[in-house]
Amino acid sequence: MTIEPLRIHVVNDPGGHPDLYIRPDTLATGLERGGAPAYEATFGVLPAAIETAHDETRVIFTSAKVHIGNAAERLPRLQWVQTVSAGVEAFLPTLPTNITLTNASGVHSEKGAEFILTAALMLNYRIPAFVEDRQARRWQPEFV
Repeated sequence: MTIEPLRIHVVNDPGGHPDLYIRPDTLATGLERGGAPAYEATFGVLPAAIETAHDETRVIFTSAKVHIGNAAERLPRLQWVQTVSAGVEAFLPTLPTNITLTNASGVHSEKGAEFILTAALMLNYRIPAFVEDRQARRWQPEFV
């Protein structure tokens, strides 16, 4: 039995942040690390990103805002749109019922909590003052 490869279309926004631009090597590394099945990927850049998708595309991965209704008309096998951008609620009224829309909400919550805790502890124990004293080659013992 031949297993059909998962067809993924990546949509990049040339005006977006460079860290959100998904390159073929980045996609390959991530999918391999995650144990993804066989796949074929196509890449598109806004505004004509959907036109470059394979007709059999089942997944769109995007760092940009894609009009999902238009994508669904062009890509009859589309099942899933994964976005890393916020504000996807605007697409819900035109989202076909057979397409799943997911976002990256919450992926940074653990790191955010760690940062907040670290910052609070640093301020509580006056670490910035110690750093300044060290840079000035000053020794001023402080007992808190």
